[in-house]
Amino acid sequence: MSPQESDIRNLIRNSPIGATVFVPETVEVLMANQAFLDFIGATSEEEFLNFNRQQTWISKTAYNEAKELITSGKPLQNFEAERLCMDGNIRWVLINSQSTEFEGRPAEIFWQIDITQRKKAESRVRENEARFRQILEASPIAIGITRETDQIIQYANSNYAELLGYDLKDLIGQKAVDVWADPKERQEVIELYQQQGFIEHRVVRGKHKSGRLLWLSLNWKSFVLNEEKCHLFWAYDITAQKDTERDLSVAKEQAEAATKAKSAFLASMSHEIRTPLNGVLGIAELLRLSDLDPNQTAKVETILSSGKDLLAIVNDVLDMSKIESGKFELETKAFSPTKLVNDVILPFESLAQKKSLELIIQNQIDPDLELDGDGNRIKQMLWNLLSNALKFTGTGKISVTSEFIKNADLPSALSLMEKDTILKLTVADTGKGIDPARLKAIFEPFSQEDNTITRKFGGTGLGLSIILNLTKLMGGDIEVKSQVDHGSTFSIYLPFDAPHAMREAPQDQAEAGYELSTKSCKVLVAEDNPVNAQITMAFLKKAGHEVQLVGNGRLAVEACQTDWADLILMDVHMPEMNGVEATQAIRKHISADIPIIGLTAEAFTDSHSEFKDAGMNEVLTKPFKPSQLFDAISRQISR
Repeated sequence: MSPQESDIRNLIRNSPIGATVFVPETVEVLMANQAFLDFIGATSEEEFLNFNRQQTWISKTAYNEAKELITSGKPLQNFEAERLCMDGNIRWVLINSQSTEFEGRPAEIFWQIDITQRKKAESRVRENEARFRQILEASPIAIGITRETDQIIQYANSNYAELLGYDLKDLIGQKAVDVWADPKERQEVIELYQQQGFIEHRVVRGKHKSGRLLWLSLNWKSFVLNEEKCHLFWAYDITAQKDTERDLSVAKEQAEAATKAKSAFLASMSHEIRTPLNGVLGIAELLRLSDLDPNQTAKVETILSSGKDLLAIVNDVLDMSKIESGKFELETKAFSPTKLVNDVILPFESLAQKKSLELIIQNQIDPDLELDGDGNRIKQMLWNLLSNALKFTGTGKISVTSEFIKNADLPSALSLMEKDTILKLTVADTGKGIDPARLKAIFEPFSQEDNTITRKFGGTGLGLSIILNLTKLMGGDIEVKSQVDHGSTFSIYLPFDAPHAMREAPQDQAEAGYELSTKSCKVLVAEDNPVNAQITMAFLKKAGHEVQLVGNGRLAVEACQTDWADLILMDVHMPEMNGVEATQAIRKHISADIPIIGLTAEAFTDSHSEFKDAGMNEVLTKPFKPSQLFDAISRQISR
């Protein structure tokens, strides 16, 4: 044995990589190291050599391919083949060959690495991808997936390619906006792609490969695929519904007219309901402060409670209308999550006691921390969830949990959020539960868990729909778990900037109190409704103000000319001259400085903006609490 062969034997024998030496022409194995024997499952080299003489260790195709390469003088480089082991199992090996001389004959060293696990993983990936593609292809809808960062199409089905007139292979890798967006609407489409969450039924103009214009209804959902943010989108061709630009214009005008008609109806409804409701709640408030016996007090409290329930229904309808018309606006102010939860829960404690329900509060948030956002709307969501829990729970308990979590803690079914401080509010009950088939439907407007809900429990079916829409507007999401006869759990996830230490909070006035932070003043009240006038005057006089009442805007302008009043409370809807006209006349001809507070039953923000543009300093929506009225007066007198 030559020194060179001895070195080769030692190298092979001590290598941690499996290796065999064989003669190419006869396929006679001359040597196998221990690493290879361990891999093949042989107890000795002799056992393997005997086994190898009786078995074909790789497929005939792989053998012929390897032999052809070797006989042509080319080494095997990263050659993959299936290997038959001693126990009869098949494992994959990665082979690299090296020519040498061994025992005086030309030979090949096969360095072999076990890649079975890698091949299995690759097979699973291929199977999953094939299954994924089969699902896409089976869909009758045009579907595609784009990467969020650059809108490059990662996947698409044949229906999507057919819709746009392309071969499927030509779509993959292209930028979606370049493929189908009409140049005139390119920027609008880009802005749509930048939106997060769930977008549905967004009508845009697109183009066919031939240049023909299309009208598409787009829908998409943000999600994470292979650790990348992506958009799953699906489209419908609605070109047939829009044969000409004229048809589209007519449809748009009709839709706008319908929206305006609905808004006008809701504004009218709001005014017609809120005006008498203001009287009911105001008189009840005055009665509550009078000398009543316990029985009378209980009845007055019932009137107030029922009136507030009616007001909540009106607010829900108006909120839903604002959301649908895109006019809903969120406020951003500092609020304490701990105080928010405590404020909402307080009224429910006595209600839970009456039903013998255990009300559990689990606050895991530092009470000294604040967030910046719309705390009032979060209160509204939590209030609705608690109301439902109390309504549908006959026995057992209701629990409310508040905590901060991170994106990493979100349930896998939810998309990642833009901010990593996430307020999680959970309301769980042991009530009647929800049929799994109805879980999605409960978030639809005017929907109930079943057809008997309205008769048995009451309600408009708007609460959960508003919660879902508010959550989406805040960039968050909602999760519901329920089991019939075992209860439901609703969890709201809302993203925020990092919490900060609590700032000094202003002192709240008592809801039914009449103490003012300013001295008493002379108030001119312009109000044509006798009941509302009586209530407003009673509140003001009880607080020590001097009051003068007039019944319309023209009389308000005349009274203002005497320079008696320090402040004007101006109803908007009055005969002869309404509040807006009276305010404009006062500002133009009498005083630019006298504070004017508008009183209206209209709850739409755009209407309030019009009133302020006319010269009102601020606007109160009826029905209002005494504390809200006095806060407004304090702000205007002390400014």
